[in-house]
Formats: sequence, C-alpha cells, structure tokens
Amino acid sequence: MPHLTLKEWAAEYRSANDWEQRERRARLPEKSPAKSVRDYFALTAMLVEMSGELWALRLKRYQTLNDKWLRLARQSKQAD
Repeated sequence: MPHLTLKEWAAEYRSANDWEQRERRARLPEKSPAKSVRDYFALTAMLVEMSGELWALRLKRYQTLNDKWLRLARQSKQAD
C-alpha cells in the first residue's frame, strides 16, 4: 500500500477489521467457552513475548544512537 492517504489507509483498515469480525462471528458457534479462553490466553502470551522482543530491539537501537552521538561529541571536542 504505497503512498496511501490517511483516509485511504483508514478505509483499508476498517475493511480488514470488518472481515476479521465476520470471520470470528462465523467461528464462534464452533468454540466452547473453555477453548475461547485458552485461545485468548495463548494470544496474550504471544503478544507479551513479542512486546519484550520489540522492546529489546528498540533498546538496542537507542543504545546505538547514543553511542553515535557520544562519538560525534568527542570528535567535535577534538576539532575545537
């Protein structure tokens, strides 16, 4: 989806959400409450794990940027 306007992106997002909601409603009678709860907790666990991995990547990026700024500051002092 290259170069979508905000309205176009929102329409695509809304369309995808509508499709997902219809799919879930169609599958709802097939699942027991216990199975639904297990699926919910499995999804939650997966998202918690992913958020931790994303946090580690973000932290690494910030550390890299900090190192670059420190090197630049040292070089700037040496040039003075």
